[in-house]
Amino acid sequence: PTEKLQARLAAFWDQTLPRAPNRAASLRTMVGSSNVPTPSREFTLDRYEQHTKICPDSQGCVEKCKKIVTTSRVGAVLLLAAKVVLSTYGNPTALMTKINGILTSRLVATLIGMAAVVSSLANKVQREFYFNYPTAKRDRDLSKISKLWQDVN
Repeated sequence: PTEKLQARLAAFWDQTLPRAPNRAASLRTMVGSSNVPTPSREFTLDRYEQHTKICPDSQGCVEKCKKIVTTSRVGAVLLLAAKVVLSTYGNPTALMTKINGILTSRLVATLIGMAAVVSSLANKVQREFYFNYPTAKRDRDLSKISKLWQDVN
């Protein structure tokens, strides 16, 4: 019974695929059947070129990650600058003294650390939408493959 299903499926594809629009033209221009050079592995494996560039959801995620990274970095710098200015100002006002009391060194350090973690995680997510398998990493992975083809008991 399974052979009949496979044969019927193959017959369906044999009848259907030639009728697909632009199928013959696209097959003629495929690499290997024409003089078009083979694309580099960087281009073929580049997630940005092959997916992110044409996917609105991925583009939105990348843009949001960029905004998160920028916001967290600017926020950390502004927080640190505010603490330095409030701590070193010669003639503080009552409001400045109150804010300086709220912004303790421990709180500022914690908030800057959290901003660094958020920035790092957003940057890591953003990098996943670009090429991230360079030749050095591939060579390192290839060196882990055993040269023996038989199972060793």
